[in-house]
Amino acid sequence: MKEKNTKSAVLMKRMLSALCSVCIGASSVLGSASALYANAEIADYGDEYVFSGDVSQAKSKPVLTVSKKTVSAETAPGQKVEISIDLSGENIDNMFCTTGLHIFWDSRLTLVPANEDDLVTFGKAVKKMQCEAVKIKDASGIVIATSHSENAGVSGNILTLKLRLPQDAKPLDVYPIDIAYQTRPLMSDLFTNNKDDENGHLMQAWFFTKGINSKQNPSDDELLIASNADFADGYIAVAEAVTTTSTTTSTTTTKPTTTTSTTTSTTTTKPTTTTSTTTSTTTTKPTTTTSTTTTTTTTKPTTTTTTTTNTTNTTKTT
Repeated sequence: MKEKNTKSAVLMKRMLSALCSVCIGASSVLGSASALYANAEIADYGDEYVFSGDVSQAKSKPVLTVSKKTVSAETAPGQKVEISIDLSGENIDNMFCTTGLHIFWDSRLTLVPANEDDLVTFGKAVKKMQCEAVKIKDASGIVIATSHSENAGVSGNILTLKLRLPQDAKPLDVYPIDIAYQTRPLMSDLFTNNKDDENGHLMQAWFFTKGINSKQNPSDDELLIASNADFADGYIAVAEAVTTTSTTTSTTTTKPTTTTSTTTSTTTTKPTTTTSTTTSTTTTKPTTTTSTTTTTTTTKPTTTTTTTTNTTNTTKTT
């Protein structure tokens, strides 16, 4: 079993390396044509999944869901938001092990690593397998891969990640998050079983054509459609300022502001006048007294010394 797991780990690292190079190549091509939407900044990096069979015949039909979260306009700037990616579907427990997925997000978002060693936190759906996540250099996203000698994957949370909103986040902004299928001659994204047999191929075809959103399977979510990102799977949205809240705040603020202004004005005037008079009187008296004392003391000893010297000289002459 150890030897099998070691081989799986080596295979997974090779797969990750290939998938990352695929993504970098794709982003260099697509990056120049990245669509800048009204409320979103994300490109569709996904490729079409081509399959000649009938995906409806798949015994296992996995579906991936990504969090759709809305934050308030007041707290949005710079806020960290936790995003969950979860697996559900028909007959998927202990039916898969080898996966390779691309996860992209709006370029204005910033990934906050889970800790010093891990970009994301893997969940119970893949906890029995070897899991890796690698950041993509030329795009806002990561590649994740799982591997095991047995079909140890189950339904549930695949991973959670934290994304930070920009400081200029404003009401009605939408930040899409996309699970994208990518294929190149060296390696393609995967979602299959340990034998990679017909059942594995059908499950994988279902996953990439029905289990995630794409050009082939667009989202019906209103926010993603309005953001021209119906290929995406989840998002972080900033709520519009609520009219009711705004009115309440305005009324509450007006009343105490008027009262405070009047009270402060009256209170400040009285102590200010008193303090100014007291300071002026106190300073004048000690200054005058000190000056007079010093002058008198110096004059007396000077006069006495001169008189004594003259009298002694006169006596000796006589």
